[in-house]
Amino acid sequence: MMGFQKKLIAFNTRKQLKKNNTLRNTVAYEAMKKAAVLFTAEDMHKHGLVKGFVQQLEKDGKDVTVLCLLAEGQDNFEFLFNFFGETDFDLMGNSNSMAIENFNNVSFDYLFHLDVTPNYLIDYVLSDNKAKCRIGPHFEEDKNAFYDMMIHLGPEEGLHDLINNMYHYVKKISTQ
Repeated sequence: MMGFQKKLIAFNTRKQLKKNNTLRNTVAYEAMKKAAVLFTAEDMHKHGLVKGFVQQLEKDGKDVTVLCLLAEGQDNFEFLFNFFGETDFDLMGNSNSMAIENFNNVSFDYLFHLDVTPNYLIDYVLSDNKAKCRIGPHFEEDKNAFYDMMIHLGPEEGLHDLINNMYHYVKKISTQ
């Protein structure tokens, strides 16, 4: 992706984040109906962890929608999830992806961001999402506006730990 286009996407992300006035709150886990999962495709191991998390949420009776960032040349393992990529952005840094639009127009109870490294295209999706509670990894202080709850990972922790902590804390804090 061209550097100028990347800067325009970052600019549009900040603009969307400022104008997103979705009312944020937490819903008790038992009352949660709709959950969203957002992640970047990397390999079969990660795909399996995400798929396992989605299956756990579904087993708990949740309606789960998944959106995957697929890098150019990356495999969309099993074609289970809706996806978007760099080519879904025009030269002005705006999305022309129906997958992103459909994903962001749903008022999910929770959105789980399942990546351990930041990505400006994921930030774009998060900035306009209507989820009541967005949960993600703690990357750095300038990402605070993207999440309502952040999970800190230690140096030896990875995606498996992130998923386990998200599941644990959502069930714990929402039943208090």
